Amino acid sequence: PSDQGAYLDFYHAHKKPGVALDHEASEYVQHLDTTFNVKPYYTSKKNFEKRKIVHYHGLKPHQVLQALLGYKEDNFEPSVQFLVPMMVNHKDHRLLCLTVRDFSVSMLADEDNLNHFCRFAFPDIAEEKNTCTHLFQKLSMKQEGEDCMDVLSNFLPKPIE
Repeated sequence: PSDQGAYLDFYHAHKKPGVALDHEASEYVQHLDTTFNVKPYYTSKKNFEKRKIVHYHGLKPHQVLQALLGYKEDNFEPSVQFLVPMMVNHKDHRLLCLTVRDFSVSMLADEDNLNHFCRFAFPDIAEEKNTCTHLFQKLSMKQEGEDCMDVLSNFLPKPIE
C-alpha cells in the first residue's frame, strides 16, 4: 500500500486484529486530509494555502531545486524522472515555490544542517556551494504567492548537462 494505505492498514489491524481492511472507510482511521500531506507537485491552490505538512514524496528538496534549475531528467533516478516535468513544465511556479520557501525557512534555523545540505545537494560545483546559504536566505524571504524563479536564476549558475 501507499504511505497512507500502510497507515490505515496498521491502525485498523491494531483495533480489529485479523479483520482485513477493505475499500470502505475504517471506523477507526481515515486518510489524512491533503493539507497534512501536500506534495511539491500538487497543483491545487487550496492544498497549498492550508498546508500543514509538505511531504517530499519522490523528489527530495535538493532534487526539486535541481529540477527548477533545469537539470535534465537523466540526472535523476529513473523512479522519479516522471515527476520532473510535472513540476517544471508549468508557467506558474508559485505553488511549488511555497514548498521551497517552507524548506528554506526550516533550513535556516539550523546552520550546521544547512551547510551539510549545501555540500550534499551541489557537491560538484564550488560556486553553488558558496552561494547555497545565500540562496536559502533569499528564498525564505519570499512572500506567499511569489514566484521563486527569479531568485534561482540570479543566484545559481547554469545547470549541469
